[in-house]
Amino acid sequence: MERSTGNRFYPLPTRILNSRPVIQEVWIEPKVAYVTDRLKANLKSSDQDGDFIYYTYQWEKNGAILNEEREEFLEKDRFKKGDVIAVLVTPDDRETSGVTKRSETLTLFEQPTSHSLFPSHFCRKDNLIFIRSEPMIRIMIRLPIP
Repeated sequence: MERSTGNRFYPLPTRILNSRPVIQEVWIEPKVAYVTDRLKANLKSSDQDGDFIYYTYQWEKNGAILNEEREEFLEKDRFKKGDVIAVLVTPDDRETSGVTKRSETLTLFEQPTSHSLFPSHFCRKDNLIFIRSEPMIRIMIRLPIP
């Protein structure tokens, strides 16, 4: 819209409004986690204006907020088998905060034990590895291993 003063046109002042940053998805890695793993909050987000997005993290254990945990990472060796972990993330572009998004829950497993396997036969064909160990153990692994 413009206003006229004689032969000159002057544009009316326009104020561009800020849009909220949006988080499309939040997930925790590793997807299969043990009590000895360091957990990381990952996310996919956007800001329609292209503003830089800051994030606030809030971790939960068994449905209870962990007030002291406000970072992207949740450190290891603080949990036990069966603990259920989730993270809530809030985006902020320093003008407007977006809607908080919660990850799916992740149940922690016991620390993995290591087993030695001494194969008597090892064969790789295409993207498969075949291992035969005596007396009757046969394992097939599809590559790549996630």
